[in-house]
Amino acid sequence: MPSFRLILAIVLIFHLPISIAGQYDWIIQKLPTDFSEINRSSYAIGSIENKKYLAILLDLGTEARFKPALVIARIKKDNTYDPFELVELTSVQGLRLQVKNESIYVQSETANNGTYFRIYQFKRQNDQFRLVGIENQSMVLSERGEDIWRGESINLITSEAIYWAQAFNLEKPSEYVQWEKALVRHRQGLPSTNAQTRKVKLKINSRFYLKDFDLEGFRQDFLCHSFDDKLRFHKHCK
Repeated sequence: MPSFRLILAIVLIFHLPISIAGQYDWIIQKLPTDFSEINRSSYAIGSIENKKYLAILLDLGTEARFKPALVIARIKKDNTYDPFELVELTSVQGLRLQVKNESIYVQSETANNGTYFRIYQFKRQNDQFRLVGIENQSMVLSERGEDIWRGESINLITSEAIYWAQAFNLEKPSEYVQWEKALVRHRQGLPSTNAQTRKVKLKINSRFYLKDFDLEGFRQDFLCHSFDDKLRFHKHCK
């Protein structure tokens, strides 16, 4: 029996995730010891389950080749790093990171005739970071000349989405004040509190994990409802 247990223990060791055995130790030398000269939007430090974490955007390439990546590392009590997650990227433009609320947040921003962003929330479950929430937002000028603030607040644990939309007629002073308040919430990544809303049950058959997450190519086909410029709600599911 003791010999069987020894063999079983050896088998389990060799079948542990490679990252636990130090797959990403080569990244440690690329992680900063001094954050004073680093762009604040390119990294975030925070606590998750009473442990300190670093999320950072790095160039893991060479002088001849740019190779951007998102790296997640635990910060040990002696302030050394234990990197355990690496997500390859094609660009770091428009990306922002946060570690708060027991979660890692990755925000992707774009601007084209308006401002748009997606915030992905990853939470630790069974020693892996699983995608649990998404916040999509846009603030654009509608065909009617009104500013439309739209969004989807998605809970992937309950498989529910709250669609919302709010319109502003900036020729009215009272609505201009509301629009300025909306801009503040939009920049903070917060949803509207005065919008028309609809809750929809989603059909999601997969779980998504940070370790193999495609940040640039992630498809949200499970979202098939929307508000139009007149705030009418539509279903266009196949």
